[in-house]
Amino acid sequence: MNSTNGDVVCSLDKFKLSSSHLNERATQQRSCSSTKPSLLSRGFIKGPIDLGWYLKVSHLPGKVPLELAMALKFQQGLTKSNPVRLTTKLLDLFGLKKRSVYDALIRLEEANLISVERKKGRCRCVTILDGDRAL
Repeated sequence: MNSTNGDVVCSLDKFKLSSSHLNERATQQRSCSSTKPSLLSRGFIKGPIDLGWYLKVSHLPGKVPLELAMALKFQQGLTKSNPVRLTTKLLDLFGLKKRSVYDALIRLEEANLISVERKKGRCRCVTILDGDRAL
C-alpha cells in the first residue's frame, strides 16, 4: 500500500512547476496588468443599447467598425454627450489603430450610423445618429 502511494507521489512530481516558471508568470501578469488601464476593467457600455443600430454596424466589413462603435458608445456614456470626441486615449483604451479607425469612420458614416466633424489639428467629433435616422 505504501509503495503505490509512493508511486503516485513520484508521478505527481512531474507536474510541479519550477520556481523560475512561476516567477516568469508573475512578471508577465504584473506587466500586462500595468499596461491595461484600470478604467477598462471596471468600465461598461451604458444602455439602453439600440439593437438595430448595432446589427447594422455588425454587417459592415471588418471588425474595426464594431469595435469603434463600442468605443464611441462607451465614450458617450462616460461623457453623457453627443457628439463625442475621438481621442487618442480612447483609441488606446480599446486597442485601435488610427489608420484603421479612419477607414471605419468612413464606413460608419456611409451607412448613416454616425456623422463626423473633421477639423485640421483637432480630434474628430463624432455624432452617433439615433436608430430612426440610422435605418
